[in-house]
Amino acid sequence: VSQSRYSSATNTQTNPGMFKNKITDAYLGMVGERGYVYREGYWNMQTGTTDEAIAPTRGSHWYDNGVHIAMHQHTWAYNTRDIQNGWSFAFNGSLRANEFLKFIKANKGEPPYDAATTALVSEAKVLRAFYHYLAMEIYGNIPIDSGTLTTENVVQRNRADVYEWIVDEITKNLPNLQNTHNYGRFTQPAAYALLARIYLNAEVYKRARVSDPKE
Repeated sequence: VSQSRYSSATNTQTNPGMFKNKITDAYLGMVGERGYVYREGYWNMQTGTTDEAIAPTRGSHWYDNGVHIAMHQHTWAYNTRDIQNGWSFAFNGSLRANEFLKFIKANKGEPPYDAATTALVSEAKVLRAFYHYLAMEIYGNIPIDSGTLTTENVVQRNRADVYEWIVDEITKNLPNLQNTHNYGRFTQPAAYALLARIYLNAEVYKRARVSDPKE
């Protein structure tokens, strides 16, 4: 292998293939062992709190400090593992998507970009919207992390506003996505499926409070 091909980090980062590989960082939370944070977070908040699933304790196994019992009996607290994991999963994913967008700007400058780079930027933004959807679904009013969020400027946004931002991000970027099969990545069909899922519950997302009656 010629040493000149990998003579510096700059050469690696400006290699077109590098951008395709770099975006996978934003998907890492859903891969392998990291998927436990999804299961022991968003999934358990959505499913373990219903009659759809239950995790019975067998001896000392699956007790997990009482997490599954608390979720099933609706006696969780702010610091219950799965309550914290759901939040971490969503906003760590959003952070990684934003880091990829910053990586693009650092190496490609400001838009407009070539078609391949535009597709990757749109994919990162749709993925970021997906993570916000998960957070909005289970927490309601949440911050929007579009890349400028810091601990000093966190503002909780109304759920209806978050819903509108998510839908707008997806619909604006959807046409730039790949329209071919690409397992595990956000393509146009995947984005349409996400929109359909969001629209199914749009009436609830737009209410000031979930407990408000149907208008």
